[in-house]
Amino acid sequence: MQEREPVGMFVLMGRAINERIAAHGHGKELVLVCECADGDCAALIRLTSEQYRKVRQGHSFLVKQGHESSAIDRILARNDSWLLVEEPDALKSPLRMEA
Repeated sequence: MQEREPVGMFVLMGRAINERIAAHGHGKELVLVCECADGDCAALIRLTSEQYRKVRQGHSFLVKQGHESSAIDRILARNDSWLLVEEPDALKSPLRMEA
């Protein structure tokens, strides 16, 4: 049986990828990756750099509609195609992956 990576690793990897994309996309529409916990997810999320800057404040993650985990995620904001969910407590530790 193949060992699975911790769920938090996928969430943090998605966020790190999106931070790099956003760093080069000022004033443009951004095409970002879903920051859900599914390691096989390849969903894309589109939003402006201004929207991204606003939603990126705090400990939250962008996920495609339907990719939230009802067991652990708390929805903070909703759009037609994406959700902003509150970061699980386990991912708020100081040992986070740097972007």
